[in-house]
Amino acid sequence: MTTPRDPDRLIHHFLLEGEEQLGDQVFDAVRAEIEHKPQRAFVGPWRMPTMSKIVGFGLAAAAVVVVVIVGSQLFGSAGGLGAGPTPTPEPTATPEPSMAEPSSSAATGLPVGSSFTLVTAEGPLESSIHATIPAPGWWDDGGTLTNTGDGTAPDGGSLEPDGAYIFGTWIGEPLIPSDPCQWASTMPDTPATTLEEIAAGLASQATRDASTPVDVTADGHPGTSITLHVPGDIAYSANEFTDCDEGKFCTLGFAAEATCYMWYQGPDEFQEIWIIDVDGEFYYMTGNYWPGTSPDVVEEVGAILGSMTFGE
Repeated sequence: MTTPRDPDRLIHHFLLEGEEQLGDQVFDAVRAEIEHKPQRAFVGPWRMPTMSKIVGFGLAAAAVVVVVIVGSQLFGSAGGLGAGPTPTPEPTATPEPSMAEPSSSAATGLPVGSSFTLVTAEGPLESSIHATIPAPGWWDDGGTLTNTGDGTAPDGGSLEPDGAYIFGTWIGEPLIPSDPCQWASTMPDTPATTLEEIAAGLASQATRDASTPVDVTADGHPGTSITLHVPGDIAYSANEFTDCDEGKFCTLGFAAEATCYMWYQGPDEFQEIWIIDVDGEFYYMTGNYWPGTSPDVVEEVGAILGSMTFGE
């Protein structure tokens, strides 16, 4: 039994198998069958040697067109799912490192509001004496609080005539010479034993142009304050008062050794001294400056001395 030669089935089989040409007998049978059926008008060759390939290419091309159209609708406008292709960000230029200006703390010394130790458990005092830094420009110069006047750090203890410095010490009951230049011959045999005697002895020193002593208080302890001066025309050379004993212009002597213990840096120098009575022991905090020192710095000297506290 043979299978009927159905032209539709043969064409379907051709499309599935992908043959490029029909066999001659099959072609003749198909053509004979088709000639007996009504045909639609068609202009062009009947044989299609590459029919399967054309169909594949056509479908693939159509698919690409559809994807392009749909993609352009979805992503090509602001109203779609995206706002168009994401632009490549321009590279951000890395800023060149610059030479930073010194910070205020580095340029101006100790931080404002910080505590500085004027005396460290010296003498019979079991606690230290501290002071508060009121303004920029003050430096720790090896235990001496120093202001150079121009904001720069002190250089090995050297001072300019527009600066200031503050230090503290314990002397106890002092010897007060009546002549600070010829101090060796005018040193008394007995020390001053009260705040009143100390203030009176300093106020009466020759050539000092002393201020009137003032009662003060430091952290609850009583004291007295007085400002003294060194003559501006006194002979001075190579860090020495050349006409004075041992080259020193002496303020106070140490009774235990009968020698000068506190003296000055140079001519025309002012010295604001605070003598504080701590349970019968006398401690001396001094602020020194010159006529060229800024009035603001002079005021800061007084503020530092007035801020003294006692503790660890």
